[in-house]
Amino acid sequence: MKNEMNLIIEQVKGVLDSALFLNGRALLWGNQMSLLGNVPELDSMAVMNVVSALELKFSITIEDDDINADVFATIETLTF
Repeated sequence: MKNEMNLIIEQVKGVLDSALFLNGRALLWGNQMSLLGNVPELDSMAVMNVVSALELKFSITIEDDDINADVFATIETLTF
C-alpha cells in the first residue's frame, strides 16, 4: 500500500511539473512541500490547469467545490 501511495505522489509531482512547466523541479520536492506561496508558477489560472491535468491523468472528476487552498497546501494534501 505504501509503495502504491508513493507512486501516486510521484505521478502527482509529474502532473505539477508538466502543467506548470517546471522542467523537473517538482520531481525533487518532498511530500510536505508547501505549494501556495512557494511556487510562483502556481497562480489562479495555473490551479485550473493542474486540476484539468489531474483529471485527465487519473480519469477522475474534481468538483469545483473541492478546489480550495487547503487542497493545494502541500503535495500530500493535493494527492489525498
